[in-house]
Parts: sequence; C-alpha cells; structure tokens
Amino acid sequence: MRGHIAIATVLIVACSAPPPRTPPAAAPSAASASPLPATVPASPRPTATAPPSAPVSAGAVPDAGLLLFFDYGGDLGQAVGPAVYRYDGASGALSKVADGASISGSVAHETASGIYVQGPNGRMDFLRWDGSRASDQEFTACQQETGFFASWCSVSATGVGVGYGSHTGPGPGPFTGPWCPPAFIRLPGTARSTSFPPELCVQGAHVSADGTQILITDVAGQASPVGPVGGRCQPGYVAFDETKCYEQRVWVMPVGGAPRRLRLSPELPGFAPGELSPDGRSAVGWQVDGGVVLVDLQTGRTTSLGPAQRTGLPRWSASGGLAFVRGAGEESWIDRTVVVVAADGSTRDVRGAAVGLAPAWDPAGRRLAWIASPAAVPGATSTAQDYLDGSGVGDRRVMVSDLTSDPLEIRCGEGVAEGVRWSRDSTALLLLCRRPGARVAAFDLWLHRLGALGGASVPLVRGLTWGGVDAHGFAPDLFANTAWSRAVATGSP
Repeated sequence: MRGHIAIATVLIVACSAPPPRTPPAAAPSAASASPLPATVPASPRPTATAPPSAPVSAGAVPDAGLLLFFDYGGDLGQAVGPAVYRYDGASGALSKVADGASISGSVAHETASGIYVQGPNGRMDFLRWDGSRASDQEFTACQQETGFFASWCSVSATGVGVGYGSHTGPGPGPFTGPWCPPAFIRLPGTARSTSFPPELCVQGAHVSADGTQILITDVAGQASPVGPVGGRCQPGYVAFDETKCYEQRVWVMPVGGAPRRLRLSPELPGFAPGELSPDGRSAVGWQVDGGVVLVDLQTGRTTSLGPAQRTGLPRWSASGGLAFVRGAGEESWIDRTVVVVAADGSTRDVRGAAVGLAPAWDPAGRRLAWIASPAAVPGATSTAQDYLDGSGVGDRRVMVSDLTSDPLEIRCGEGVAEGVRWSRDSTALLLLCRRPGARVAAFDLWLHRLGALGGASVPLVRGLTWGGVDAHGFAPDLFANTAWSRAVATGSP
C-alpha cells in the first residue's frame, strides 16, 4: 500500500528511575533557583533485554490508542529503507503498513479520521488510522482540482486546505510550475478550490488552526533595479535567473477576504514565516541568522526572541502562549533553555534543570512538559560518551509544570527521556525513551498515565532505530515524526 507517513522515532517512558548517576550540578543563582521537583513514584523496573533488530510490540495496552510511526531498521551504516508501522493498543498488534520509495516527508496534521502526510517529491496524502491510504475522491483538502495535488499543503483543524505547487497523478513526481507555482484555497465540502488573487506570486502559505487567517509569502512581479552582486541579491530579495532580484513580501489574508500586505516593524529582510497562533493574531518565524521572531499580524510589530538553531519548532498553546528552546551551537547539552513567550512578547525562562529541550503544551495551554538534563561541565572531554551512556548530560528526564509551582519529574523506566507529548484529555503522556549505551534499536515508546500511583508507566513499542543515536544529542521531534490517535479531538475533520 502507499502510505506516506512521517518519521516516528519515538518513545516514551515513564517509570521513575533511580537517582541521577552523577553528582548534582552546582546550585543555581538566587534569581533562578527553584525547589527540587517532585518525582513520580517508581514503577518496578523491568529487566533489560537484548534490543531487537526491528520494532516489536510490548503487548496490549488498551488505553494507549493507535500509533503510526516509521523507522529505519538494520545496523548503523547499513543501507536500509524506511518502513511505516502501526501499533494498536487494544490488541497489542504491531504491523508494517508501508515501506520503500512511497514513504517520505512528515506528519502535517492529525485528525479523528487520519493524518495528512507530506509525500515524496511533491504531493500531500491522507493516511487513515487503519493504515490505508485515502482515495483521491476522499482526500480533497490538498487538491487544486480533481487529480491535481498540492506539492505543499497547510490544513487547519477545521479542514481548510491551503496549497501551492501541483502535479497530476498519485506521485511521486517533481515540484512543478514556474517561479510562481499554482496556489489555491480549498474549503471543506466544496467541489473546487479558489485561487489566490492574481497579483500574488505565492511562495509559501500557512493557514491558522481555526481556519480563518492565511499567512502568505510571495515575491514582487517586477524586478528590483538593483541586480545580484557576486551572484547574490541583497537581504529580502531573491533571484530566479541569476540576473534579476525580486522583493520578498509578507501578506495576511482572511479566508474569503482580500490580502493585506504586512509591513514588519522593525524590518527584517529575509524573514521566513512559520506557524500562526491558534487564533491567527500572531505568527512565529525566523530571521536570516536563525533567530526566532514573534510577529503581531495586526500591526506588523516584530519581537526578536533570540537564537534557536537545531532546537525544533516553537510550540503554540491553545491560550496563545508560545514555548521554544533558545540556544545555538552543535551540541544539545550547551546553552539550551526552554522559554515561554506571552502574547505581548514578554518572555520568561523555564527553570528546573540546566538544560531544557522539546517543550510541549497540554491541550488547555495551562501546563508545559519538557525534557531536562544537567549542563555540560566546562572543559570535560567525555561529554559525548556521557550522553550515549545516559549519565551526566545524558541523564534526561521529563518535567511537567503549570509554571507557578514546582515541576513534577518523570523518569524513563529503562533509560532516559528524549521526547514528550500530551493526550487530548491531558491524562497521559507519550514519551520517547532511549536505552543508554545502545546505538541501534535504542528507542522505545512508553505510555505514562498522569496521576496514577504504581503501574503508571507501560511500554508500547520497543527497539526503534530511526537511523541511530545522534552524536550531538538531538532527538527526533515526536510531533513531526509520530501520529497518536489519543492526541486528536473526536470529530475533527
């Protein structure tokens, strides 16, 4: 079958573990100090077993729901193809639903019926929770017209599709179109799409989660009088033929309305917009140097939030808050802090450990979960090995906090935590755990039930490889690389 699903390296963990295997880090300053977090009572620690050569089910867990993920099996350095897997918590069945060249891209949007996934070389697809691919007649949100699929598509929680670029057929196929590719809006329940205004040369478009606002990037139709110098245009301009430069622009357009050019203040040449806030009033994006920027879509006011390189995507909360990881550099254990941004642009660092990674809001936007670990010791030469061994900088755990009281600490039953996401009802967490010392089949998926004493954590899937363990400590993004049925609202399109 043809399934295009996103990477799913994942894993979760939850049993509490023994105390950290390294001495505690130096006490923080008075300005940032916080009491030691509470720790989830330990579940019995299972006996470690030899890692399997491919993912295996850990058994039935009825309240786990369904998982779709993909994995690269085999030994490191071995040429292997990806495969999409489906885990059914009710039965414990783990099945491979697709493999080979038909798999590519990432999870774009989860719904009660299935997930939108970015397919190979140029089209979006829809994969049902049962592992089957929807027919072209059923999957319309990312079709400009029957048989013409978007090469890139953004879908709101209400089913509004915004796409650009297109090609005919099931894919794979090349990204088609001139430097102004076809672009369209598709409303749920309609037989045809609506084109963007002809004055726009759309290069990118994002629709807000509520399906009311579209953030557009385009280029001006007329070339700038200043051409490329040394083969490059000035910041804020782009060349298509190496002889002329075209201005890059940002627009905001209500669904069903007219576009309004957004003048950024202060100006940020080369600004690249990202996701809109749930209410469509703000957006996050990136400067040319990799810094994160918050933009007020009503006024164009920009607020620079600091560097965020190799730290994953910022996460919006349902209440309009933003969480991201501030930091730069090649190693994940140096200069990484979880930052929470209010709607007015004010920021606060989230404390609880020296290093913070992978923040995730609960559906109500009141609690935040993230991965925490000690920072690297200056001058240490064994830091990378410590990470692999799960000690020192590798001694990672999950923190959960309402940001007003001490955080709750959750440990992985058989290893260290690398990722976390919430169930829709906020009663459970899906965690990505890593087995210390392993390079192949190092990741497991666990379910952690919040508020349950004893037996709170259970394994779901063991032995994911996903290309091996990153030497710099950057783990896969659970939101882009896994799909979880318990994370979506019942009845969402």
